[in-house]
Amino acid sequence: MSILIDADTTFIVQGITGREAVNLTRECLDYGAGAKIVGGVTPGRKGREVHGVPVFDTVAQVVEHHGSPIDGSVVTVPPAFTKDAVFEAIENQIKLIVIVTERIPRRDVAQMVELAGLRGARIIGPNCLGIVNTDPQVRLNATFCDADPRPGGVALVSQSGAVGIAALRHAERRGAGLSLFVSTGNKADVSGNDLLAYLDGDARTRVIAVYLESFGNAKTFVRIAAGVGRRTPIVVLKAGRSEAGARAGLSHTAAAATPDVAINALLLEAGVMRADDLPEMFDLLAVLESAPLPRGRRVAVVGNSGGPGVLAIDACEAAGLEVAQLSPVTTALLHSILPPAASTANPVDLLATVAADVFEQVLLAVLRDPGVDMVVTVYTPLVRGAEDFFAAAVVRARAAEPGTTLVATFPGVTDAPWQLEEGALTVPFFEFPEPAVRVLGKIARYAAWRSSADLPRAERAVPASRAKARSALGVASDLPGRSHWLAPNAVTELRSPRPARGPPRPWATP
Repeated sequence: MSILIDADTTFIVQGITGREAVNLTRECLDYGAGAKIVGGVTPGRKGREVHGVPVFDTVAQVVEHHGSPIDGSVVTVPPAFTKDAVFEAIENQIKLIVIVTERIPRRDVAQMVELAGLRGARIIGPNCLGIVNTDPQVRLNATFCDADPRPGGVALVSQSGAVGIAALRHAERRGAGLSLFVSTGNKADVSGNDLLAYLDGDARTRVIAVYLESFGNAKTFVRIAAGVGRRTPIVVLKAGRSEAGARAGLSHTAAAATPDVAINALLLEAGVMRADDLPEMFDLLAVLESAPLPRGRRVAVVGNSGGPGVLAIDACEAAGLEVAQLSPVTTALLHSILPPAASTANPVDLLATVAADVFEQVLLAVLRDPGVDMVVTVYTPLVRGAEDFFAAAVVRARAAEPGTTLVATFPGVTDAPWQLEEGALTVPFFEFPEPAVRVLGKIARYAAWRSSADLPRAERAVPASRAKARSALGVASDLPGRSHWLAPNAVTELRSPRPARGPPRPWATP
């Protein structure tokens, strides 16, 4: 079964004659016909059509006309009437209800969730953008966003509808493929924790991205994320780093403020990669989806100019990565390929006029070095269009040696050369080396965490001594302003990892 829905899923739109609902219906019909909208409901409008979809006065009339129970409903009616619409859907055996409407009275929301729990239904929202499933058997875009995401391995969960729209459009521009998109909104029922548990082991999802303004139950998040993350990488973009941002979050999507230092410690414990902004989130997703996890933290830089190469090396130190020491065998091979003026140390400087075939030979030699875990190419084209030849060389080297993590940077080139994105093996593209290295640093930390999490408990770090704990707590008590927050690394040193428990059973009602 596809996530949330399958090819046989039937939907209705409640409030279908409203402006947002009309747009949502059009986008859904334009995107695909796998999941079917079998009717719409607006009291007093029976007999009309919206983009060919028949309109009825009640949900019961749609069910009678369809001849069998309906699986889902997208609710877009005004706040004062939302509770009645949801009750009507639940009473007619609809099990998945997506509520787009915002500013619904809290008492109404609580009553809707209570009835849904009693009748075995689940609610997404309220105040959400909707859901997208790119499975070719489904092709459902139950949102009013005009993006046309292509199928891929990224599952995207967004608490904010506006951020969801931006993310969908950004994914479309970058050619990033999605398996699923869910906007959780106020998370009255279905939460990010629920979706993480559901996505665990999904065959179409290779990496999970989550935009959060609040965690809800942080303990549950850590338990679920740590279990899921052992198999599927998780990237989180958490809003509210600053005090002003945290205050703003209090009034949006029912968010609750949490100190950022605590969030960093929580994500570190759960093995979750935290993105600093939306572009970095997609950079992380691009590398995680297309490249193998690095074996270690050793980085080699291969380029045609010294300046960008040195900047990349500087970024490695800032990201907590090691500058790889090339083996004597690799160094000797480079000496045989390159002119005397070239540098065979790390960063490898091939000179500005290097030919694409030589670039490929050198890159392949470095990729095969047993002391190298990750490679960053830094090619600055001397003339427009030259990047195409070197992008093709990078792809050929990647195909010949797919086991080493590889990213390509082309300083001054804003759009990825098409050669990097065509075919079965793709290479992540960055305009500049520093963002690429920062991303690799976060992925390397995740790879190390996952490797550690997979160890038997007896092979993990032993618990800290009481003396060490007392010392650390004493330091914490002496911090300025009597702040008792420990740094994330201090917390990690003090506690021994607990074995990750498996995620709860899938939340979706069969």
